[in-house]
Amino acid sequence: MLYTAALALEFAALVRLRRTEPELRGAFRLPVDVRTLVVLAALPIVLLIAGVTLEVQSRAIGLPGVLVAVALAALGPPCMPGCSHAGRGSSRRAP
Repeated sequence: MLYTAALALEFAALVRLRRTEPELRGAFRLPVDVRTLVVLAALPIVLLIAGVTLEVQSRAIGLPGVLVAVALAALGPPCMPGCSHAGRGSSRRAP
């Protein structure tokens, strides 16, 4: 679900950039109009949402598994400063 949110933000940024800077050229520019770009961006998001919906309805893992995933994703950002600080000392080389 965290991947779905990140992907949705990336696609939203892509569509917004296409609307605000339509003449901007780049190496990976898709030669389509904004409507087609929105449809292409929506397809993977819809598939991921359908997958999460099916998982919630599953009897094997279901809603508890999805809630655990959401809780772990929510705990990630607050825990990052402590994790990155602890990892910095071990990767340094001695002078």
